[in-house]
Amino acid sequence: MADVNSTSSSRLVAVSNDHELKVEVSGWGRTFIGSAAQIVATGLVRHDQMPGEPGRGKVQATYYDGEPVRKGSARPRDEKYLSIRRRSSQIFEALVGHSEEEMGAYWAAIDRDRVRREKEGAYREARERAERELASMPRTPQIYREREARCFSALIETVASGMCVNEFSGYSYDADAIREFRLVSARLHTLLLTGKTRFDESRRNARIEAINAWVEQANPVRPVLRLVPSVGIANCKG
Repeated sequence: MADVNSTSSSRLVAVSNDHELKVEVSGWGRTFIGSAAQIVATGLVRHDQMPGEPGRGKVQATYYDGEPVRKGSARPRDEKYLSIRRRSSQIFEALVGHSEEEMGAYWAAIDRDRVRREKEGAYREARERAERELASMPRTPQIYREREARCFSALIETVASGMCVNEFSGYSYDADAIREFRLVSARLHTLLLTGKTRFDESRRNARIEAINAWVEQANPVRPVLRLVPSVGIANCKG
């Protein structure tokens, strides 16, 4: 006979050497899906109580504490509740209600799964954020220079646009001032691209340690694999 006391969400229960009965658990109870012989083999119901048997409904038969329930009658959906429904000519499903203890265990498991998924999502986001930050770290002096020059260029364009006629105040810089601003900006841009740089390995390592710390804090399962930059860092002055 099959084990009908499982609270797993979906599993297979062996009822013979050649067949298996599918069992699904939901908020309503446990649903056993299989042939009439498989349903009967669980011990939940006799063969003469199956839908389609004499005196039973053709599609569905419902029982409470072993007694037939007339259509439209209300009964608690507890462990005494049993409803068998025909899915097809050969396949049936039998729903057994939860006891109060099983209902509590089911919803507790649902809540634990929700918390687990939330923690896993937070950990995934933390890892993605860490990987983005590590990937953004310059690994050579030239990459560092180019990044700073790009940031400077974006800032300069913002400032330069404000030097032209302002439609709100009416003020603007004259052509000579704008030309001088462009020349000075060009010299600063060149300085950022060619200037000598320094590298403080201890500061970078401290930042990497901090990144790993908050990733580890978000990890629902410890220990974790520590994140490191995927490309080697040129530890030298440029």
